[in-house]
Amino acid sequence: MFWVKIDNINGHYFFREKSSSEKLLDLLRNDDDDIKLSDYECFTIKKSHNIILITNILKHFESEKKLEIEIDNDNLFIKTTKLLNLDDIIRIERIVKNVC
Repeated sequence: MFWVKIDNINGHYFFREKSSSEKLLDLLRNDDDDIKLSDYECFTIKKSHNIILITNILKHFESEKKLEIEIDNDNLFIKTTKLLNLDDIIRIERIVKNVC
């Protein structure tokens, strides 16, 4: 898991990769996610007043697979959903450098 401090979020969101059935259902019905991120399902625990900043941060994760992302106030947590390896560490470090 990676932990990065970010400023001015004051909200709590959790993103996990969508299953293939969730992707299919999203084509058939409107998904009520507060924040849209392709291939990821958004769970809002506490809404933020700074959605634009969150959206800009999440743009860096759009094409990434096998991750769980959590934003909790001023904290960004990034976790892989598979056994950690060097390639994943390098990949997540690259993303974090672009976010900060």
